[in-house]
Amino acid sequence: MVKRKVYYYVQTDRGEQIFLRHRWTVGIINDSREIGLIEERLFNQLFSSDDYFVHYDNLIKDSCGLHCKIFSFSSERGKIEHPGKVYKGEFKKDRSLLRKRTDEIDWVNYVEKFIK
Repeated sequence: MVKRKVYYYVQTDRGEQIFLRHRWTVGIINDSREIGLIEERLFNQLFSSDDYFVHYDNLIKDSCGLHCKIFSFSSERGKIEHPGKVYKGEFKKDRSLLRKRTDEIDWVNYVEKFIK
C-alpha cells in the first residue's frame, strides 16, 4: 500500500552574494489536489522562492489515484518554521534527494524506493 507523505532536502550555498541561497528538493505523494495545497503552504512558509523546476510528476500505479511529484526551487529561507502547517502526515528529511539525477529513469528508480 502506498502511503501519503512529504520528503524534502535542502542544500545551502555559503557564497556571500547569493540572495536565494537555499536549494530545496521536495517529493510529495498524495492526490493531485492535495499536492497543490501542500505546495502552496510550503511556498507560504519559504517565501521569496524562485527557480522552480519539476523533476517528476506522475500517477502511481496501483495506488487508487495517488500522484508523486518531485520538484526543486531556491529560497532565502533554509528552515520550515511550522512543518505541521505544511503537512500533518509523514513529513521528513531525505538525504537521498541530495543526489543529482539527470534523466527520467534515474528519477523513476528513486520514486520506486520513495513510494514504499
